[in-house]
Amino acid sequence: MKRNRLLITIGGLLWFVIITGCGMSSTRLDAFAKKEAGPDVATWSAVMPSATSPHATVTPTQTPIPIGTSTPTLSATRTIAPTGTDIPTLTPTDDPLLIRKNPCVSYYDQTLGALKFACLRDGNWDIQIVDNIGNVGKYSSLAFDRHAHAHISYFDETNSVLKYAAWDGANWRIQFVDIDGEVGQYTSLALDYSGSPAISYFDVAHSAIKLAWLTGDTWQIRMVKTVFLAADDDEGISETSLLFDTEGNPLIGYLDSSVSASKDSGDASLRLSSWQDGLWGVEIVIPSLTAVSGFLDFSLALDSQGNPGLSYIHNANLFFGSWTGSEWEFQNLDNTENVGAYNSLAFDKDDHPHISYFDETSANLKCTIWDGKKWGTHNVDVRGNTGRFTSIAIDHNDTPYIAYFDDTNGDLKIAYYSGDWHYQIVDSEGVVGLYTSLDFEPGY
Repeated sequence: MKRNRLLITIGGLLWFVIITGCGMSSTRLDAFAKKEAGPDVATWSAVMPSATSPHATVTPTQTPIPIGTSTPTLSATRTIAPTGTDIPTLTPTDDPLLIRKNPCVSYYDQTLGALKFACLRDGNWDIQIVDNIGNVGKYSSLAFDRHAHAHISYFDETNSVLKYAAWDGANWRIQFVDIDGEVGQYTSLALDYSGSPAISYFDVAHSAIKLAWLTGDTWQIRMVKTVFLAADDDEGISETSLLFDTEGNPLIGYLDSSVSASKDSGDASLRLSSWQDGLWGVEIVIPSLTAVSGFLDFSLALDSQGNPGLSYIHNANLFFGSWTGSEWEFQNLDNTENVGAYNSLAFDKDDHPHISYFDETSANLKCTIWDGKKWGTHNVDVRGNTGRFTSIAIDHNDTPYIAYFDDTNGDLKIAYYSGDWHYQIVDSEGVVGLYTSLDFEPGY
């Protein structure tokens, strides 16, 4: 589930530095991390066309409107609108009787170049092709609203744009969200307290992290953070993760490997950005992360109190970072050779973290769990080369589920823990199961 603050309220204590044209003011946020002012932000909005496809049809009948039909225009303003204009403050409206019932996965079918969706209902996996117009479905991110309707963000590689699919109870409705240049990689989708989707993602053309938020029928799009790249860099930012904090404000985590971020601090820094009082604030949580074989990865989650936790790979080891209420604490959880890639973090009802990840040396899926006293590391699936593209989520009974890719057989698998680890093959038609995102369909 994934698989991202700052300006969060944690135990009532936070530091944040705001620099304006009149000077600087500071508020408590984090004694550990370096603070930065939020960047200038360009804003625009666009109403994107949608299309539908029938439920459970192997080849969807949707015909998305061609790229360029409705092109967002960059506005002249370079200032952030006041809080509440298009970054609303909301209050929770969750139904306490709903439970996290059926495990469901969005994923990429490499053979078809398609976005697919699988959900376990009444003991059977219902598999649907959501979108197969062009090569689509990488960087998928899944979330359910209280009506058990699925929302998925993903990358359209054919057109280099960000797309969004939503199940309305009868059809998949598909929209182009951002079509301005090469956009839409590293998507992360979360629903605000009203159930409206928001998506963080990377814009290659503008070297920026962006946030798209659906308000009514309009996608409001903002640049959150821009970076300055070396001439030979092609990205600079990767792995965004979006969540909403306890006050309803968006929180985005990301890896910044731009020149300004990494020239004095290794290969990348891990940063959190949050919206508050009309500004984006940036916290450098970990100034220096070192990649091995060019690989860095992280996952962001909140516990029941709204405190953030981070799993991440550094120097080919798996680490966990947690906010104590006054500072960040970090632990090395697995320091065996070449571990921690494709990590995914979730908290159970007791706020115990569970982290799934790939062991490159043994080419197996692993999971480490905090039981309140100690960490326990499990070999989840050791059958062949398996365990990339992990996504972990925990159901209403505190049972962890992990979606992942089986490289040996090209299959999508699900593993779950019930006294021991068990696994199921979800989809084996072609090479399937990359870019997984796992969530639970709610029910009573």
